[in-house]
Amino acid sequence: SIFYYLGLVLISLALLDLRGPEKNISGKVSDLKTIILIDSSASMTAEDVRPNRFSKALLLAKHYVRKAVGQQVSVVVFSDTTKQIIPFTNDMDLVDARLGALENMDLKRGGTGLSLAIQESIQYFRNNTDNVSGNILIFTDAEETEGGVSLEVPQDISVGVIGVGTAKGAAIPMRDSRGVFKGNKKYNGKVVISKLDEGYLKKLGQKVKDFRYWIAT
Repeated sequence: SIFYYLGLVLISLALLDLRGPEKNISGKVSDLKTIILIDSSASMTAEDVRPNRFSKALLLAKHYVRKAVGQQVSVVVFSDTTKQIIPFTNDMDLVDARLGALENMDLKRGGTGLSLAIQESIQYFRNNTDNVSGNILIFTDAEETEGGVSLEVPQDISVGVIGVGTAKGAAIPMRDSRGVFKGNKKYNGKVVISKLDEGYLKKLGQKVKDFRYWIAT
């Protein structure tokens, strides 16, 4: 009988809510948005950085994503056109996986329309909020081949550029669907040498209030 009554006491205690009154606590979701722009033009296959410029850009982008917990990130690839691969999300595992899948992207064609891609990215911000602010982080060899457009970057958007490549440059390898080397890209019978254009990055910085660039060699 002692254990019986002891059991009743313990059951009664278990049914009591001793945690006190409920409190509603509001959590804040970060509104910081970053668009990652990755150059997918043919010149990104140049191998003056290992294993090539495009693979190096993806590696660096993944490194950034691992540090971007709490942000909302979107991924856009561009050459002479732009394509949003991932809309804004805070699922960094998803972003990392999609960046890895880009390794198999075909980069045989297309020039670098960098200024156009920046302008398109600003529109992606406008599509999501009335407050146009955030970061644009670009991975490119900075070889603008599409003539460029007149940039109008809002003051609350920061632009950072990772220049992937070398000033010395390298040839652009051409490969078939199996990855077999078929020769280097030529123009008028001469091998095309693609070079990182740091001068273009400096000019770009003059058009953006909050701008910084780095060279990844």
